Amino acid sequence: MATSSSKKTPSESSGKKPRSPAAKSDKGGSRPPPKASKASPKAAAAKPIKVDYLVEKLEEAHPALAELPPALDNLDMLVLAHLSQQMPLAEATKAFVGLKVQFVDWNEVRISTAGEVQELLRSAAEPLELAIFLKDFLQRLFLEQHHVGLEFLRTRTNPEIKNFFKKHSGFSESTMGLILERVNDYPVVPLEGSAQTFLERVGLGPPGTTALSRQKDLHEKIPRERVLAVALLIHEHARATCPPDEGEIDCPGCALKRGCPYPAKATRRKKESARRNSGK
Repeated sequence: MATSSSKKTPSESSGKKPRSPAAKSDKGGSRPPPKASKASPKAAAAKPIKVDYLVEKLEEAHPALAELPPALDNLDMLVLAHLSQQMPLAEATKAFVGLKVQFVDWNEVRISTAGEVQELLRSAAEPLELAIFLKDFLQRLFLEQHHVGLEFLRTRTNPEIKNFFKKHSGFSESTMGLILERVNDYPVVPLEGSAQTFLERVGLGPPGTTALSRQKDLHEKIPRERVLAVALLIHEHARATCPPDEGEIDCPGCALKRGCPYPAKATRRKKESARRNSGK
């Protein structure tokens, strides 16, 4: 039976097996397998920041709260929160501790002269005005309650507490919120708008998270006894390092820069803006 004939390839003529394309190599050995692609730095930076990391880094950056007495009553908390909004947190803590050491109690602050009180408030923009405000509040409190303290608020409803602060104006919404959280289990970490802007930048909560939802989520993830400290730390960082005005943000000096997605986002926005302005 006749067999069909075919031309032999050069490889077959020489007795060598043909090599597949995959077997071809460069000088020095076989071609290495393709490297696994690394995660994009942008993708890594976009991860939301975690609450425990946030609190840990803020405590490291602002250690002044460690100087506070171990237990603060409602009036202590109110005064400290108010002082922290009139001066840097380290100075507010120093002033608060000074008041507690210099005077026997808040009643003695009430009956002392404004000049004596202002000596401990020198870091405020208007120390005498702040001293008068505190003394006037303590005096009105004494005339209404016949003692100087806020423990009576534990028996009041939220609307009654809010009315109390309307009558004694001058305290911020977040300061009032701290009292509500303490005495009536109000389940939020009370924060001002500037602090909310800071938390949005660091990615606390998914996009579209409301301010109230963010405050509630934060409250769920920290011990209740840490609410005051965490609120003060967040407000201080929002004031000194990450304020609402983007031109004043200090990203290089930020304690959260390794985990914060904002710098990468800001860089992308600048590049996109530059491309648009160049007409490309």
